[in-house]
Amino acid sequence: MEGYFSPPVSPRTDSKLNWPVRRGEGSTVLEVNRPNRAARRLKGKSDPLDAYQAAQSLLDGRTTSVPKAKDGPVECLRILRAGRTSALKARTAAINQIKGLLVSAPDKLRAKYRG
Repeated sequence: MEGYFSPPVSPRTDSKLNWPVRRGEGSTVLEVNRPNRAARRLKGKSDPLDAYQAAQSLLDGRTTSVPKAKDGPVECLRILRAGRTSALKARTAAINQIKGLLVSAPDKLRAKYRG
């Protein structure tokens, strides 16, 4: 939308999942870099101050980067890797649980699954 300004929000209150929706609505979405650490510590750390600094960097023209679209092959690979990692963790948990049960099982049952 031409001439529409959406106030910046803190990364903690605005999910990263909202920006594709806003981009789909025709809004221009810009990514703000992390604020200067030294200046942030001198003035104190707070979400309202971070939002103000993000708006100031936007108005000063220091913010020109557009966030990634998150719909390409790299994002697909990231999703596959996350699924694989989750499956491996579940597999390891199941193996550990079975081993724990076998340790405390009766000798007859342990002999069945030995070796």
